[in-house]
Amino acid sequence: LAAAPAPPRGFAPPPPPGGDAALWREVESGHRLLLRSVKARFPQLEDASLATLPVTMARRPPAPGDAAPGPAVATYLRVNVEQLVAARDARDPNWLEVTAGTRPPRGGVP
Repeated sequence: LAAAPAPPRGFAPPPPPGGDAALWREVESGHRLLLRSVKARFPQLEDASLATLPVTMARRPPAPGDAAPGPAVATYLRVNVEQLVAARDARDPNWLEVTAGTRPPRGGVP
């Protein structure tokens, strides 16, 4: 039998069976970040930059009384995101001034 083709770039495989609870604990502890958290904390990251990071899909386990777990959401390792931000900031000293508050963002009020 031939090996299965590799998934297309940007495609995240489904979460492993039974691994939802463990993955979600990583999200709750801050070890993993949801996409919306990454965008809120690091607005300087473009979607193209995020697409270079490995993605793991996770589902919020069902709460007592719920019939099913929540929808699958993309999660990123915090360490990977922070390394990407550090590399980007090193290339863009103006952004460091913006985050330090010494330079207004483009279109911002001084």
